[in-house]
Amino acid sequence: MTGRSIQSLRAFPFSPEFEPPGTAIPRPEARGEMVSLPVDELSVLLEHARQETAQLVHKDCDKTLERLQETTIGLQKALQYMLELADHLDRVKMETDDRSRARALMASACQTIIDGQGDLFASLPASTDR
Repeated sequence: MTGRSIQSLRAFPFSPEFEPPGTAIPRPEARGEMVSLPVDELSVLLEHARQETAQLVHKDCDKTLERLQETTIGLQKALQYMLELADHLDRVKMETDDRSRARALMASACQTIIDGQGDLFASLPASTDR
């Protein structure tokens, strides 16, 4: 990629590409006016935006936490059932080879469930480091 210094910028008239042909949407005319706000009004607007953003982030975190807690409870139940099944298999009369094979399968299933808990975090949005 070649580097080029930017000499000037010009406004780009944005229009959605998905408008039906022949549809005219009134667009405001671009004016070269500057918007000026007193410092106290600007600070109030910035604080309001910060508070709204914080609320949105907290709601999103709460939903994610709730989903992870529900999943964790489900995984704990699955592991409990596996332990009960292993205990049951220990009490059942079986050949030694069959018992060893059943225990190995049970251990593999439990390990798969435990390892899968790491996948819960794969679906979470990546945090943006500042």
